[in-house]
Amino acid sequence: MKIEKNRHLIILDALFNADVPISSEKFAFMTRSSVRTIKSDIAKLKTQLEKENTARLISLKGKGYVLEAIDRKKFEDLHVDVEAMKRLYYNRPIEETDRRLYIIQRILTEECVLIDEICENLFISRSPVSYDMIWVTNFLKTYDIEVRSVPCKGLVIKGSESDIRNAMVEIHCSQYHEHQQLYPYEPFNKLFYENKKVYEDVRHAMLKIVRNTEISISDLASKMIPTYLCLANNRVKEGRCINLDPAIAEELRATYDYEIAKQVCADETVKSYLSLPEEEIVNLARLLLISRDIDMRSKGTAKVPLSFIEDNARLYERVLKRSQEKLGKALYSVEFYRFIELDVQSLQLQLYLRHRFDTTKKKKMVTYIERDESLLSPIPLEMARIMVGCLQEEFAQDISEAVVTSYAAYFELLLKRIVYPYRKMRLLVTATEGLVYSEGLKEKILRKYRDFISDIEVYNLYEMRKLNFEDYDAVVHSGNLMYYAYPMKEIGYDDMDYQKDENSTMEKFLSEGYDRKRINQFKTFLNVYEDVVIDNLDSFIESLFYRYSDSSEKIRALQEDYLRKRKIIDYYSMKQRSLLILLDYKYVSRELVDIYIAREPARYHDTIETRFIIIASFDPDNDVSSLKIDNYILQYINQVDGTVERIAADKDNTLDEIYDKIVRS
Repeated sequence: MKIEKNRHLIILDALFNADVPISSEKFAFMTRSSVRTIKSDIAKLKTQLEKENTARLISLKGKGYVLEAIDRKKFEDLHVDVEAMKRLYYNRPIEETDRRLYIIQRILTEECVLIDEICENLFISRSPVSYDMIWVTNFLKTYDIEVRSVPCKGLVIKGSESDIRNAMVEIHCSQYHEHQQLYPYEPFNKLFYENKKVYEDVRHAMLKIVRNTEISISDLASKMIPTYLCLANNRVKEGRCINLDPAIAEELRATYDYEIAKQVCADETVKSYLSLPEEEIVNLARLLLISRDIDMRSKGTAKVPLSFIEDNARLYERVLKRSQEKLGKALYSVEFYRFIELDVQSLQLQLYLRHRFDTTKKKKMVTYIERDESLLSPIPLEMARIMVGCLQEEFAQDISEAVVTSYAAYFELLLKRIVYPYRKMRLLVTATEGLVYSEGLKEKILRKYRDFISDIEVYNLYEMRKLNFEDYDAVVHSGNLMYYAYPMKEIGYDDMDYQKDENSTMEKFLSEGYDRKRINQFKTFLNVYEDVVIDNLDSFIESLFYRYSDSSEKIRALQEDYLRKRKIIDYYSMKQRSLLILLDYKYVSRELVDIYIAREPARYHDTIETRFIIIASFDPDNDVSSLKIDNYILQYINQVDGTVERIAADKDNTLDEIYDKIVRS
């Protein structure tokens, strides 16, 4: 089944993973489109699925839609295809992406390509192809490949053999996702092999050897490296050989990875298909080294030269020092950071090896990372942008690796370990049933709420007269109304409602212990601007830099910082409802959260629409609990439908409700 629209992909993915029917309204929210559009999409998908005898898209009155298999094999194959497409087309328009892949594959396959031929084969005009060529040219530029337009010939490329091969392997997307592109170009596929069995046998032989070594490589590399070997073999036959720098080649020959590369190329199965010269064997060692899956706690660093590890450690200290000057500063000082520090260094070591023996700037089309960036919260993502940005400056090179989102995941883990500021409660327990019964109540309360209680004491009713009630926050009793006579809060045990924790009397009472200082500060610097006219979103964002800075130097610094960090991890995700940008406090000099509500949906990167733009800046000297509160309030505003509108209508009460929800969770 051909899926040509991202909306269709989102709908099918949701249906495959749903436990309950999904309504048209829910689909409309998920795809940022109207209910009318969704119903039209559903009708098309229903017809297509039934025509291909794959599934029935059933509407359950008053509930929503469900998917039911017709042919189980076709149904499961479609599910696999949808999962593959999710990774490839995340935040990328399907039809446009496949068109661009087709153009690149043709450019890399043929000596010269005419634009008119591309238009004719794709059945489109020159206008969209001209737009695509800007993207194609920029993509190949990250591989140091230049696209030239030669009069009377067409488009030609200029680049080293190594760079051209790297680009070819990267854009052979169907090889890694088992997904058929909308515009397949068979001559490109044949550059790798005539029969896929060649690739499969080479891959199995290589992995059999690697499994018995002391290294680990990534799952994606386990497919990309044998794909590269098949391509290299055919390119060598054509006389297209690579030229490694002699110093690099000598360094690689001294590595453990070179010994593995020799084993792979000497394997009988591999030799029956491939005949690779010494230079290619050394290059295979390079590919293995830069594809290491490294965990410095347990595995992956085996036989990595000690000098590399020491050099990376010194690099890490410089990057850490610079990162600590910006947002998230206090988080690096918490004890738990020492626990994940080796994990962060492991990520950096992978980037260090790639920078030393390849490059980190290459744009990626393929990733096996299944983590959904939209589920990561704003401040961990910003801390990842900051740390990777500092590393970029050390490398003097962009970093376009999928591993950067792993930085955010570790910061997310760290932030979740931080405890919200809380004053523990002092409780009394009493019951007319006697001390034994009261002690039982006490044990049940402690079993569930121990972390929220500093003291809990048991008294009989008559003994309470001798107490100073100001020393306690509440009395828990067995339910007799006589306790209303006491000048303190009372909670009947029957009202604790264990079935509905969030709404129970006890839960509401305990939530009063959370310190509200930061949320009250948040109210003072959050502002909402409604009915904002935004003709061009990129221009609007640029204009805001003039609003938030008071000098031309700071304005320029804000612009450069925003563009640099946006390239590392984009600020917009299709699954989020807002464009959320965090500005460096150094250039803004004040804390702020400004929410702009566009009169009409504004386009971002010419592809995605949004009505909400959130600009935030926080003091890097804030304590960790403030950092956590700021983070999860922003995440709630950004991800929960209707929150921006509620804040616009009643800011203080809405923020109080959000705060209560996040601390309870």
